[in-house]
Amino acid sequence: MSLLTGAPRAASVVAALPTEILELDARAFAGVVAKYPVVLRNVALMLIERQKLANEQILLRRERGELLALVMGER
Repeated sequence: MSLLTGAPRAASVVAALPTEILELDARAFAGVVAKYPVVLRNVALMLIERQKLANEQILLRRERGELLALVMGER
């Protein structure tokens, strides 16, 4: 995400299997996206899926009957 926003990295990853990784800085990532635009499309699809899952979690909490009430005025 930080490659897209410029914000500091906010997550870490631990591989479950022996893995080879490639670390890209923002400039290198921009070069990859310029040459292979499908990469940016795939990142967008992953973000959409994450947002859908987050929305589903919010809806599940609502279905369990959580309630917040703000009572104002004098008794």
